[in-house]
Amino acid sequence: MPNKQQRVLLFVALAATLATAGVLIFHTVRHAKQVIRTVRQVRHTGEGEALRPWMTIPYIARSHRVPPKVLYDAIGNPPERHRAWPISRIARQQHRTIEELIGQLDNAIARAHGHAPPHGEVSPP
Repeated sequence: MPNKQQRVLLFVALAATLATAGVLIFHTVRHAKQVIRTVRQVRHTGEGEALRPWMTIPYIARSHRVPPKVLYDAIGNPPERHRAWPISRIARQQHRTIEELIGQLDNAIARAHGHAPPHGEVSPP
């Protein structure tokens, strides 16, 4: 049978373990709620993540639930030619700014979802 000092040490270790588990569970549940809230908002609004220069047209199409052809048509390029190129490379190849290209893609996504274009109408080159 453990002596009094060993029982106190065992009790402290058990209390610390339970406290750590409680903190981990609290943070896990909080993070899960945040993820669920974000997913519901994206599904409700139809908006995906903000466009970034590293993204490709197929990636944007999937994340924003828009046919890739809509996005290729918006920037005036055939899909076969730039399938795996990021936005930054397409902009460089077209001698345009990344911001201009992102604006056109944002507008095409908004039109595809039936919303007003956020950047005003910009015609493809």
